[in-house]
Amino acid sequence: MFDYVEDKAFLSRMRNLCGEIMQDCCHYLKEDYDIGAIFYLVGSGAKNLIVQNASLSIDLDYNLEIVRLQKSKRMCEEIL
Repeated sequence: MFDYVEDKAFLSRMRNLCGEIMQDCCHYLKEDYDIGAIFYLVGSGAKNLIVQNASLSIDLDYNLEIVRLQKSKRMCEEIL
């Protein structure tokens, strides 16, 4: 059974941690590959409707959007 996660302090810490990971990813792309990227939270996490199934982990979904790309398509395929 799915229940809404009501612990706002926990959700805040989780969003901060995930945001730091995504920022590190964007920084890595910029520094190592000269790729500009942004990220944003989507889905239920963006709407503050996060649910959890019993004691299983919580899933936050982020979109990573490439906004600047100077190199060739081949190099991007190597990253992926």
